[in-house]
Amino acid sequence: MPRVLVKSGPNAGTVYEIGDAPLIIGRDDRAEIQILDQGVSRRHAEVFRVGEMHFVRDLQSRNGTFVNEERIEQELLRDGDELRIGSTILLFEDKGGGVLAPYPPRRVRLAPHADATTTIRIDEHVASDLDDLAEPDAAALRARDVRRLYRCAQILAEARDPQRLAEQVVELTATALRADHACLFLRAEGSRELELQATYQPPEHAGRGVPVISAGAIRKVVATGRAILSSGEPSGPSPDPGKSVLGLGRPRSVIAAPLIAMEHVHGVLYVAAHEDGEHFDEPAVEFVSAVALQTGIALQSLWLAQKQEKALFSTVRTLAGLLELRDPVYTGHSARVASYCAAIARALGLAPSESRRIQIAALLHNVAHIVVGSGTYEESSSAEALRKRYEISEKIIRRIEGLEFVLPVIRSYHERMDGSGLPDGLSGDRIPLAARILAVADRLDSLMVLGVPPEHRRLSLKEALLKLREEAPGRFDERVVDALIVAHRSGQLRKPEFRQQG
Repeated sequence: MPRVLVKSGPNAGTVYEIGDAPLIIGRDDRAEIQILDQGVSRRHAEVFRVGEMHFVRDLQSRNGTFVNEERIEQELLRDGDELRIGSTILLFEDKGGGVLAPYPPRRVRLAPHADATTTIRIDEHVASDLDDLAEPDAAALRARDVRRLYRCAQILAEARDPQRLAEQVVELTATALRADHACLFLRAEGSRELELQATYQPPEHAGRGVPVISAGAIRKVVATGRAILSSGEPSGPSPDPGKSVLGLGRPRSVIAAPLIAMEHVHGVLYVAAHEDGEHFDEPAVEFVSAVALQTGIALQSLWLAQKQEKALFSTVRTLAGLLELRDPVYTGHSARVASYCAAIARALGLAPSESRRIQIAALLHNVAHIVVGSGTYEESSSAEALRKRYEISEKIIRRIEGLEFVLPVIRSYHERMDGSGLPDGLSGDRIPLAARILAVADRLDSLMVLGVPPEHRRLSLKEALLKLREEAPGRFDERVVDALIVAHRSGQLRKPEFRQQG
């Protein structure tokens, strides 16, 4: 919960939570935050909440209220802002305000002929539920292996980052086999050498020093492309002398399995137990081999996806650059809107992959202006103009494989929550969430760069946020507006410098 912390003075360390009622700051004994300082007025200032925004307002005090050493009459607060009242420093904190609670899940409506027996509930905790089943010993061991592989499959299915995937795999493998340590080595692209990507030692083994790794076992796996079970051997020279991975000693039991994808060994999953550890058996080798095989395929998929995404972003940036060359009014606009979309997505707790898709849509939402130009507001905001621009956008985007997902977003970001928008009159949740986010981000940039008719005065960020909250009912998703405000409050909202494409 947002709060005010007293940093200096007799009450240093005192915390006041900000609720629905304003917090009055002053010398008066009825003030919620009483400061006994002759330089402080009886009712000096107040901290209050408006939706997801928090403000401090000076109450016509004699000596003024300061935020980050600037005198203010009223100021929108962000996490980390310092308030000075007299000689007392207070800190506004909002550590838990960076992410809103997720949208409630949509209900699933059954077909008219369906009944309760035709629906299946998929529980995310199936793996832990299996632990409660009572089975004979042999079946229990098999169920244990199934649970381990199921958990591995979950990790691989959810993986979006190769480094995080490697860390989770070694932890899972070491824990499952009760090993002293597990390591994962990967071959860098175009290199013949293996590099340590991740290592894990269970907490109970953490004080035993640097893990000892059998270089011979790793070389044998790379050469043959097959897993091995070894009783250990003296360590040979390190494939990379700069890394203190190899040491002296003899593991009691070692499993090393190749990470294979597209018929090439890309790495090795290595697990070891020492004198007082487990003695691995053939089922353990099968388990490590299965994990390594799945991991190799998953990593290859992630690397390919990253390359494709990089190429896609390059294409998108080129199109955004062409738009700016065609119409200077859009200089920096797409990049700023994309950054606001990213901040909103983070505040809503959306997955990074979903955030990236929204950013791509933001970079391309005006791509039709490469052909038709911007025109006046009246000319560009009619239903006919919107449909024409969408048709042009569709023709451009459908020529680029992999960008089709932005089309519903570009078509719908002029819709309104009450159904009065264009071009299709969609309302509420029928408008894609990405389009609702883009609509708010686009409007924010418009308020700050193009200004408000008729005088077209450009608004400050604080004024633009207040204007958005005023305009939100019926027009914007108020939850998205709240997320934008939360992003600002937690310091995530930035206006980037856009470098034009050469």
